[in-house]
Amino acid sequence: MMWTPTDFWIVAAGALAGMACAITGTFLVLRRMSMMGDAISHAVLPGIALAFIFAHAREGFWMLLGAILAGVLSALLTQLLHREGEVEEGASMGVVFTLMFAAGLLLLDSDWVGRNVDLDLDCVLFGVVELVPLAGDLPWMPGVPAPVARLMAVLVMNGLFLTLFYKEWKISSFDPALSDAVGISANRMHYLLMVMTAVTAVYCFEIVGSILVIAMLIVPAACARMLSDRLLPTLLLAMGLSVVFAVAGHAGAMVIPGFWGYADTSSSGGMAVAAGLGFLLSVVFAPRHGLLRQRVHRRRLAMRTLEEDLLGTLYRHAELDAPGGPELRQPGVSPVMRRNILRGLRRKGLVTGKPSEIELTHKGFMAGAEFLRRHRLWEEWLHEHTATAADHLHDPAEALEHVTDPALRERLAGELRQSHVDPSGRRIPGEELEGGETVSLEGSEN
Repeated sequence: MMWTPTDFWIVAAGALAGMACAITGTFLVLRRMSMMGDAISHAVLPGIALAFIFAHAREGFWMLLGAILAGVLSALLTQLLHREGEVEEGASMGVVFTLMFAAGLLLLDSDWVGRNVDLDLDCVLFGVVELVPLAGDLPWMPGVPAPVARLMAVLVMNGLFLTLFYKEWKISSFDPALSDAVGISANRMHYLLMVMTAVTAVYCFEIVGSILVIAMLIVPAACARMLSDRLLPTLLLAMGLSVVFAVAGHAGAMVIPGFWGYADTSSSGGMAVAAGLGFLLSVVFAPRHGLLRQRVHRRRLAMRTLEEDLLGTLYRHAELDAPGGPELRQPGVSPVMRRNILRGLRRKGLVTGKPSEIELTHKGFMAGAEFLRRHRLWEEWLHEHTATAADHLHDPAEALEHVTDPALRERLAGELRQSHVDPSGRRIPGEELEGGETVSLEGSEN
C-alpha cells in the first residue's frame, strides 16, 4: 500500500473526528448515557434539514444552530418522557431519536431539500470520508481541507471546555447529588454535554455518517474505560485509541479487500470495524477488567480456597493426633486437581511427604492454625450474635473464613476476648500452641 497525501487527509479527518468524539463520549460512558449519544447523533438530522430550508446553505451558522437546537430538544424530550411520562429512560431515548431521525430522512428526501442540494441519504448514513481531500480549504487555514479544519476547531472547542470545566465535569459525572450540593448544577453540565455532543456529531456527519458516528462517540471511550479506572488517563487513552482506529481502519479498508479481489472498501466503515475489534481485544485482555484477567483471578481464588481447606483438614488431623493419614478427599475436587494443590503447598514449604503420608511442616502448621482461627472465631461470633443453631454454624463460617483479612480477624478476636473455644468446645488457635510456639497473627501465605 502506497501512502499518499490523500490517505493522510483521510486518516487525519478520521483521527480528529475520533478525538473530538472521545472527549464527549468518555463522559457519556461514565454517566451511563451511551444511548444518548446515539440519540443525539440521529436527532440532529431534522435540525440540519430545517436549517437548510431556512438559510438555503449547506454550511455556516444556521446549520450549526439547527443541529444544536435539535440535539438539545432531543435531550429535553427524552428527560420529559422519562420524568413526567414515567417512561423507562432507554425506551424514551428510542422513541425520541427514531422519530426525529425519521423526520430528518423525510425532509432530506423532500422537494424542499433533496432536489436542491448535493446531499443524499447515503452520505448522511455512511459518510464520505474518502472525499475529504477534494474539499476546498477555508480562508483562515489555507492548504487544509475544510472538513479537517472544522474538525480541528471542534476538537479545540471540546478540549477547551474540558480544561475549563474539568472539576465540574468530574463531580457532576460521578456524584450529581454532591455536585448540586456544592453549587455546581448537574443539569447545566448535562445540557452543556448535550450541546457539545450535538456540535461534534454534526461535524462528523460528512466523515463517518450518522450511523457510524456512535462508534466514534462510544467505542474508544468504552475501550479506555476497560483499561483505566482514572478519569484523565481514560480521556487520554480514548483519544489515543481514536487515532489508532483511524489509521488501522483506513489501512484495512485499502488492503484487506484485495485478498478477495476487490480494490478497496469504505474507510469510515473500516474505522468502525477497527474500533469494534479494539473493543473486543479490550474486553478479553484488559489488565484488570478483561475476561482473561478475571478468569485467572477466579482460578487463583479457587486454588487458594482449596489450599486453605486442605491445610485446615491437615491441621485438624494433627490437632486430634489421630492415627493414620488424614482423609484428603474434597467434594468436587478431582484427583488431578488435588495433586496440583499438594504440589503448590509443597512449593510453598507448607507440607511434606508422599501423597499417602502428607504432613504439615512447621510453617504449614502455623498457617493451618491461622486458618482454623478464622473459622472458629466466625463460628463463635455467629453463635453469640445470631440465632443460628450450633449445628448450622459450620457452613456460613466456612464461607466467611476465606474472605477474612488479618484486620477483620483481630476485630472478631477483640469482640470475643473472653472466648477461647468455639461453640463445639474446640480450642480457638490463638496465643499458644504445642511446644510453646505462638501462632503468627500476620496472616499466612495462602
